[in-house]
Parts: sequence; structure tokens; C-alpha cells
Amino acid sequence: MGGRVWTDTSIGAAMDMGASWIHGTSGNPIKKIASDLEIKTTSTNYDDLILFNYDGQQISEIDML
Repeated sequence: MGGRVWTDTSIGAAMDMGASWIHGTSGNPIKKIASDLEIKTTSTNYDDLILFNYDGQQISEIDML
């Protein structure tokens, strides 16, 4: 799950804040947990990725570098 799975302890107890992507789903224990809990997931298709800069203007992959 993307970025990282985050545990916040600022209130004196562990509170899991979750994440948004599961990276490497094959053999990943987090994917199994999501499946066991019947959490809906979808695959990311990077073939038709559209990129935007901070101003909201569409940019190419070359511009991103």
C-alpha cells in the first residue's frame, strides 16, 4: 500500500493510518490481508499515465525529469 503503511503513536496508543497502494501484489502479505477483508482493489496501468505539474498543466514524461 503506497507510500508506506503508517502507524501514528502521537496520542499514546498505536493507531494505523493505512495507505493507498499495495506495491508488488504477488506474494505480498498486505495484499492477502486486503483480500481476506474483501477490500476492493484495482490495478494501476502505467501505460496510459497522464502527468501534471504543480500548476495543473499536463506534462510529458520527459518534462517530468
